[in-house]
Amino acid sequence: MRNASIGYVTGELNFRDYRFPVSASMVPSTGEYRNESTDDTVYGYACEWCYIITNQGQFPLQPGMHFCVPTPIRIQSVGVGRDGKKVGDNAALVIVRHGYRGLFSIGGPIEDRGRLRYIDGCSDTLLICPPRLGEPCLNFLHFPKNISQTMHTHPSIRIGVVARGSGVCKTPTGDFDLKPGMLWLLPEDTPHSFFTYEETMDVIAWHPDSDTGPNDDDHPMINRTIVDGTSANKIGSIRTTGEIRCE
Repeated sequence: MRNASIGYVTGELNFRDYRFPVSASMVPSTGEYRNESTDDTVYGYACEWCYIITNQGQFPLQPGMHFCVPTPIRIQSVGVGRDGKKVGDNAALVIVRHGYRGLFSIGGPIEDRGRLRYIDGCSDTLLICPPRLGEPCLNFLHFPKNISQTMHTHPSIRIGVVARGSGVCKTPTGDFDLKPGMLWLLPEDTPHSFFTYEETMDVIAWHPDSDTGPNDDDHPMINRTIVDGTSANKIGSIRTTGEIRCE
């Protein structure tokens, strides 16, 4: 996977042999997606109106909304965008983390810029947080006009879709135009930088891992439980022990 290029992806991305087993695809604007497994988690982003059908019920998604759903799941496209007109060939991004059970969530639509400072004038929002330190997350990146980003790498794979606007990704193997509805892949340690010109660009980016997030010794509930002036995270005698497993 090293040194592969970003670019348009057709069909399914399949990296089940990767250290974080993952696959990804786009749901066509006139089609549907099904995953009947009970061992996976599907992360996604709606480019057009669509419905997700899960064990928790049926939920309509407008363009710009995102989700994290443990399987089984079905996604049914409607074929129209924000203004009721067909906007492209793809209704939704689907990223499957195999063998992992995430937390059910639906959110959005994305805002006009990120809530956190990033690099070179860009901003980002953590749309779906890792439930535990090290687990996957879904991010929203906003690039203002006329951005010339510093060349950089990431220590794990990145998969996502261009949500709005346009730009260019520059890599040692070439430059790649970025357009709405484009599924893209960045293998780990691939040098790259993003550029925008007369138009802003918004990108959804999935990470298979994280270096921030809560763990058993550091999370808001344990940290802010105070016993006689001392945080419960420092009182071993009352701490819950043993494995906690969610089904």
